Amino acid sequence: MSVHPRILTPLLAAVGMAGAVVLAAPASAQPTCVDTAPRTTICSTNGSSSLTTSPPVMNNWPWYGGGFGFGGFVIGLG
Repeated sequence: MSVHPRILTPLLAAVGMAGAVVLAAPASAQPTCVDTAPRTTICSTNGSSSLTTSPPVMNNWPWYGGGFGFGGFVIGLG
């Protein structure tokens, strides 16, 4: 039984590709993160880095007084 070159060439190419995928080294893309402040994080990998910050929690109720129309700043003339 003989194998034709038209079948053998793509078969060898497919086996070679499958072997390359299986034997390839895993990528080391896992970042290393460091907390530099309470709401700031720096993450870095081989050749890149990112800085992540978040704003503080806003607690503005009841806005200088009881609500709309009550309290607040008053500017008096006279």
